[in-house]
Amino acid sequence: MAKTWYIVHADKEDGPFTGPQLVEMAETGKLLPTDLVRRSDVEVIRPSSAIRGLYSDANLTLPLANSKSSIKPNKSYLWNRKLLISAVIVFCFPVSLVIIWRNEVLNRNQKMFSTGVAITVFSLPGLIIAYFILFS
Repeated sequence: MAKTWYIVHADKEDGPFTGPQLVEMAETGKLLPTDLVRRSDVEVIRPSSAIRGLYSDANLTLPLANSKSSIKPNKSYLWNRKLLISAVIVFCFPVSLVIIWRNEVLNRNQKMFSTGVAITVFSLPGLIIAYFILFS
């Protein structure tokens, strides 16, 4: 870390800081692993946790363990995802059957096998989603 570093906050940069200054700031908690930094000779901005040797494992976990987060998981996201997957299953299954049975290259046995595969591929995710909808 012989180069100088800048700490990026929104549209402004603080610095320059030397490597030892960054280490001291990380040890005292003034620089968090989620803070964005950039090296003076590079335009790439990255989290300070990506700098090798800046945080020991203890330093890296302490700020995260002590922070009390009020963020709760968004259950509607999971519901919307299940709804999307269900819609894909409902609409894609009939289309796959039309493609299989209109195909003139396949014989009847191949069409029957392909239909079985389509039923399996489209029904298993539907059953899994139904299970989670009913029991979660």
